[in-house]
Amino acid sequence: MEVALYPFEYMRIIQRHDEGNHLPHWNPFKICSDKPWDEALEDGGRGYFAPLNDYRVVEKLGTEKTGFSIRIETVNKVKIPFQKQPVILELTLTHLNKDDFDKIQVGEILKKGTKKIREGTSGQASGNHFHVTANIGFYHGFKKNGNNKWCFVYDKSLTPEEAFYVDTSKTYIINRKKYYFVGVNYNKGMTSNEIANIDDYLATKIRGTYFGDYTVSAIKVFQEKNNLNVTGDINLETFEKLLDKGAKL
Repeated sequence: MEVALYPFEYMRIIQRHDEGNHLPHWNPFKICSDKPWDEALEDGGRGYFAPLNDYRVVEKLGTEKTGFSIRIETVNKVKIPFQKQPVILELTLTHLNKDDFDKIQVGEILKKGTKKIREGTSGQASGNHFHVTANIGFYHGFKKNGNNKWCFVYDKSLTPEEAFYVDTSKTYIINRKKYYFVGVNYNKGMTSNEIANIDDYLATKIRGTYFGDYTVSAIKVFQEKNNLNVTGDINLETFEKLLDKGAKL
């Protein structure tokens, strides 16, 4: 089961969905709303959208004044933290500059590892960043809500922690703005609430948040049974297989 991974090399979220000028995008309206967050990456430059899943470009829209945006969707169904069933995950990226916006073609596949789209300042943004939304279900259009905010309206809008797992070997976390993401990479000596869930699933002798010898041994047995590389670490391949087998992560 392929999991949806946070698609940037750096995580430096500078505005949550529920603060500042983002708040009126969704609260208190349950219909015609989205939950945007601002991702500014490493510094003030123009960092890349660097997907760890394959995405298809669905639509281009906007102007220099309103902000250039693209809608993209995962090519394959992916597992997201929000729900058990795999889904096609829909993203919108706004504030692209015209040079990158003009390069993108509708129908184009942005393969895993592609670096083609950079954060920008179109739409009178105060600095380089991506204005991001994540969504599932039917797309109802780009509409104004009751707070006079333009929204990408889907059946369900998601916060980043609902939409993505984080591979900390691929994404360096600078500021997560109090979003609580589930990671996909663990090894001996780490402490995480997810370790307790893995221990529960594997029925190790000692269950807790610490990745110790009992967890290492149990992971090795699991990897051997499932024809995985036997390391005792939880890498992406092992994490996905744990999900496939019913672990609650």
